[in-house]
Amino acid sequence: QMAMKTRRHLEQRLALVQGVLDTEPVWDGVFKALGQLTPSAIRLDEARFGREESSGRYAFTLRGQVTGSASTEGSVAEFIEGLERSPFFARVELAGSEMRAGGAGATTFDITGVLE
Repeated sequence: QMAMKTRRHLEQRLALVQGVLDTEPVWDGVFKALGQLTPSAIRLDEARFGREESSGRYAFTLRGQVTGSASTEGSVAEFIEGLERSPFFARVELAGSEMRAGGAGATTFDITGVLE
């Protein structure tokens, strides 16, 4: 009887752990993809992740800037297209961009989306 109780307890704990694992993103894959997909002309300054209450999915915001003399629109578009093709990211959008005055053309941007 004690063995059955222990077994039932372990099965409940295993189900709980499996439920958590099923809803969490594959974080190492997410960060590896970010590293591989970020063009050399883009510097990421901030990456925020948070669970959406309505869907339970993780939303993200990436804030960065285009560095050097690279084409701003081309670099950001390339980055967004790469994120959209990745199996880790969905609903990727440019949330805003701003040209910095006197910053030799430096442009900041925000990209939003959700993790798959």
